Amino acid sequence: MADPDSDNDEQQPGPARQRKPPRPPARNTTESHDFDALAASGKLKTLKVPELKAFLSMHKLPVGGKKEDLIARITSYLS
Repeated sequence: MADPDSDNDEQQPGPARQRKPPRPPARNTTESHDFDALAASGKLKTLKVPELKAFLSMHKLPVGGKKEDLIARITSYLS
């Protein structure tokens, strides 16, 4: 005797996939840096682009451009 469900070639959907929990907000890394001292010593280039962009956005400055552009914008802002 044939099973009535065996002639059905459609697969049943598996369990629904769960979403990952949302990431916690990035911590503000600009507070741990002395941007005045870094700019004076020419060491802003040691910072990562997200750190530079965080400083720029915190001071309502444009955040677009290459790393060198961001550094120049910060340097002119601080001088």
